[in-house]
Amino acid sequence: MIMIEGLIGKKLGMTEIFLDDGTVVITTVIEAGPCYVLQKKTMEKDGYEALQLGFQELKPGRADKPTLGHFKRSGVVPQRHVMEFQAVAQDYNEGDRVTADIFS
Repeated sequence: MIMIEGLIGKKLGMTEIFLDDGTVVITTVIEAGPCYVLQKKTMEKDGYEALQLGFQELKPGRADKPTLGHFKRSGVVPQRHVMEFQAVAQDYNEGDRVTADIFS
């Protein structure tokens, strides 16, 4: 079973949902992904399993050369936000696209 603890997202705003009984539920609207796998951490190499994910494209001119090299290695355009999530990730490879479909 493949499991990632989360995704990177961006808050778009707030809204209200009216239920059939007239109750109002206040909600937050979030753009969750798509995220790209930048690096895969393994037990053999790093001592733990995790995926490094990137979100929201960045203009290449805004990144320094070492950062550009990191993204080029995974075959992904530079990303504005980078985070690492613990994951059992045998089926993911660098450059793969991860969307909100991973959640049930």
